Amino acid sequence: MKRKSWRIAVFALFLIMAFAFRAQSVEAAGGTVYVSVEKFSLGQGYLVEPTAVTFTEGENYAQIFDRVIRAAGYDYENTGTLTDNFYLSGIIGADTKVVDIPDCIQSMEPDGKMEPPTNESAREYAAAKDNNDLFEFDYSDMSGWYYFVNNEASQVGMAGGQAKDGDVVRYQFTLCYGADLGDSNSF
Repeated sequence: MKRKSWRIAVFALFLIMAFAFRAQSVEAAGGTVYVSVEKFSLGQGYLVEPTAVTFTEGENYAQIFDRVIRAAGYDYENTGTLTDNFYLSGIIGADTKVVDIPDCIQSMEPDGKMEPPTNESAREYAAAKDNNDLFEFDYSDMSGWYYFVNNEASQVGMAGGQAKDGDVVRYQFTLCYGADLGDSNSF
C-alpha cells in the first residue's frame, strides 16, 4: 500500500509541476520581433543595428523601443506614457552631426510644402547645434521619428501597436514627414 501511495504522490507532484510550467509558459508567451533604430535619412546609418528582441504577450512597440534603446545606452524624451499616447520626441546623444543626406531625399518635391533639406543646409545646422541629440524638427521642420512594422508605416502610435511574433520593427528618423522613408500617405 505504501508503494501505491508513493506513486500517487509522485504522479500528483508531476501534475502540479506540469500545470505550473504550462501556466508560466502561457504567461510569458509572446515571441520575437526584429528591431532597428535608423538614421539613414541623414546618412548616419544605424543607431541600433537589427536585433532579435523577445517580448511577452501584450507588450507594445513603445515598451520594446524603451528596452532596446536603453540597452544600447541611450535615453530619450517623449510625451505620453509607454502604454498610452506615446510620442517619441527625440533620442539623446543620437546625432553624430556628420551629415550626408541621400540625393533622392534632397531632390524630393513635397507637393508645394516645405523643401527637404540639402547637405549644405543640414551641415550648417549641425555645426550650429550645441548638442548631439536627435529630436523632432532637427534639420527640417518636417523631421521626427517614425516607426514601421513589416515595411508599413503604422496607423497607430507606438503604445497602440501590439507586438506580433516575427514582426520587423524599424524606428527611423525622417526629414520629410515620412515621405523620405517610403510612407506614401505622408504628403
